[in-house]
Amino acid sequence: MKRRNLLLLLVVVLVAGCFPISLSVAPDGRMALVREEGVVIYDLEKNSAEVVIKPPEGKQAAWVAFSRDGKKLMCVMMTENSAGDVYIASGDGKNAKKLFTSEQPMAYATWSPDGKHVAVGEVSQESKKDLGNLVNVKVISVATGKSASVASDVTQIHDWSGDSKAIVAFQAEKKVGENGIGGKLVRFEIDGEAKTLAKAIAGKELSVDVSADGKTVLLAASAAAAPDGDDPKAPAKPDQNRLYAVGAAGGKPRRIFRDPIACAFFSPDDAHILISTTGKTLVVTDAAGKNAVDVDTGILNKSPGMMDSVRMLPTWASNDRVIYWKTHAVIGMKGKNIATTSAKIDGTEKTNLQPKMDWLLVK
Repeated sequence: MKRRNLLLLLVVVLVAGCFPISLSVAPDGRMALVREEGVVIYDLEKNSAEVVIKPPEGKQAAWVAFSRDGKKLMCVMMTENSAGDVYIASGDGKNAKKLFTSEQPMAYATWSPDGKHVAVGEVSQESKKDLGNLVNVKVISVATGKSASVASDVTQIHDWSGDSKAIVAFQAEKKVGENGIGGKLVRFEIDGEAKTLAKAIAGKELSVDVSADGKTVLLAASAAAAPDGDDPKAPAKPDQNRLYAVGAAGGKPRRIFRDPIACAFFSPDDAHILISTTGKTLVVTDAAGKNAVDVDTGILNKSPGMMDSVRMLPTWASNDRVIYWKTHAVIGMKGKNIATTSAKIDGTEKTNLQPKMDWLLVK
């Protein structure tokens, strides 16, 4: 392969569209992410990297995710501020076929746990009560390509229920203060029914994550209450989210982490929670939100530079290791680029993976 300028490859490309910056890890440890070249699958144990899906002319790869069993790969190709195309491929990235074309710009896409459906979030072109552009969710059958609208006016990061029968998302209803939103955590059945799990006030950069066993939902919110109780009282800073746990059947939310957070995700075995704080600290707690360990500081939860509105999401590499983003100098003290970083959940064995990942593509 012709060697390109290495400094160009040191950056994980900030792709077009509204998708967060993240990567996906298969059960066997392979990593998939999008770069300028397209969808890349890395196997760092085998020292291999391959561009498995190249973007069509005029488009960029914007998002990629392995199915939960790692046997299928989903990716999104799009142009800036335009509709996107969803492709499905085998777990090695081969035989990619277009599954769906969105009607609006896309912002998120997730696999159902059983691998039979993909949910896509399309950005609404209408602002609801000064809340900005929210997301409408469609569910697509991988077997047939047929789509159905399931949820409207929800925030970007949503998740599937453990039984693959519903989308769990925060539905926005009103503005609270300058930067907060009031609404509810809802289970949207793919057959059209909906059930409120909790009421909440939250900042706009909200996240929802469902445990693998389907029993618990993690909700980033500044205040939360039971669905049949009084509305939660607006805190002094409604834009600062804490972490709440909500039962999958609904009920009174439990606040399990007090520091302001950007996002939180269960480990694959549900034993731990990975938390990115707004103070740029990566934290791992047990499933109850206790025994917190600071894994690293100075992490990125938003992309640096001109595209600082793009969220950056840490992820689990395995049950005892996480992957996240930092910056590192590449030219003197001023040149900064994104570094894909790995660490154990006790904060040891921190490794900048970026040089190896870049070298594998140019060797």
